Amino acid sequence: MSDKSEASKTIIEGECPGMGGAWMQFAPSAKNAAILSKAADVTAAHGKFDATAKEMHTREQWCSGSVTAAGQKTSCTFSTMSNSNYTVALYCETIEGWFFASSKATSVQSKDNGGKPVSLTLTYKKAINDVTNNAVVLNICGKLAEAMA
Repeated sequence: MSDKSEASKTIIEGECPGMGGAWMQFAPSAKNAAILSKAADVTAAHGKFDATAKEMHTREQWCSGSVTAAGQKTSCTFSTMSNSNYTVALYCETIEGWFFASSKATSVQSKDNGGKPVSLTLTYKKAINDVTNNAVVLNICGKLAEAMA
């Protein structure tokens, strides 16, 4: 894990044994993400990954990079939740066609934001009176609570 990591993003660096391609699989520990054993399975899983999905910190994430020099590290940034456990696996395929996979996932704990509360300000075009429009206010608070759970 990189020193540049924060509670909301974890930066992982990995090094492959030769030039070619590198992929990282990152998931919440509770998901028990399987270590893949074939390059075709890795590229297929990476290809299905939707980086625009909501609540990314709760999902399996993928990244890839080209390795153009021996000893070059691949760096990937993943969405994380404060002080949570994740696993990461590194996959490599050299230009000669050799495939290397992590023998097991490595455990990573994301940084802790120290329990800092998050503030939020909502602005509407039309004023909402918290007394006469109490049902609207409660509906908004309920939806916020559901999204934060």
